Amino acid sequence: MLDLHGISRAAFDLVVAEEVTGEAYYNRHYRGLEYPGDQSGPTGGIGYDFGTQRAAQIEADWRGRVSDIELNILRGAAGVRGDKAAAYVRRYGHAVDISFATAIDVFAGRDLPRYLAILERYCPGAGSLGPDCKGVLFSIALNRDAAGFVKGGPRYAEMREIRACVASGDLARIPGLIRSIKRLWAPTNGVYKRREHEAVLFEHGLATHHPDQTCEARGGAAGARSQCRGAAANPPARARLFRCRRDRRQLVPKGRTEAAGDPSASLNSDARERLARTRDALKVANDRIKEGRAWHEGVRQTYGSEGAK
Repeated sequence: MLDLHGISRAAFDLVVAEEVTGEAYYNRHYRGLEYPGDQSGPTGGIGYDFGTQRAAQIEADWRGRVSDIELNILRGAAGVRGDKAAAYVRRYGHAVDISFATAIDVFAGRDLPRYLAILERYCPGAGSLGPDCKGVLFSIALNRDAAGFVKGGPRYAEMREIRACVASGDLARIPGLIRSIKRLWAPTNGVYKRREHEAVLFEHGLATHHPDQTCEARGGAAGARSQCRGAAANPPARARLFRCRRDRRQLVPKGRTEAAGDPSASLNSDARERLARTRDALKVANDRIKEGRAWHEGVRQTYGSEGAK
């Protein structure tokens, strides 16, 4: 049985669903390394961005779980990001095969406790919340970077407010703040939908583990309390509230952090994926043109030297 380190199974499943959709989809698309785009590094497992890790950390997390050859490839991805990451994935991505069971093992046994500790450092008191609420804040920290709870600027305004609410005990405001973060993305974007899933699960956590708090919802406090109580009484219905139902053409790129400050961050996932594929295709085409020119020059010199004889 997995040790979830104090978060609920519902929260754990939510994060896995948002990162890789599910086991079947993972097995079809994510067993190797892939490049999510922007300044991400080669990514595998449950959103494990090797480009943001040190080689020693990769060694500690993955040794004994993959072959020595695969481990060397994963270690080589340390610090590799952006265009270099895209090239690295093209060269080595298919040489790595990470099973879903291994990915879950690393995520639960290595990532989860490490990022929960980081969450507590940037959002003190988060670790004392109920399992659903704690798990939701973990999901946000994993996706947006836990440092967002203390970063300045309007992009992280809601995360700073969430941190203040945790400190003051005003938990009822947090679902509304989570929903407010959706302003950063188009409604078709998977991250937009992820924030709604998180808000609903946080409301359920308030109803079951913090009953003195009042859920805030779009329909008003009374409607929110009714929604939370209904979800608490009917776990399958509650699961359906946040279960990932994304259009497969609009999957959120894997990877831990959003592209903060990147002008393309507001584009939907599908557009960003097309842009990344277009950039890769142009690079391949340019390389082939260079190879063709080199070949043509070699032929010209060969025939030119024969003519001189």
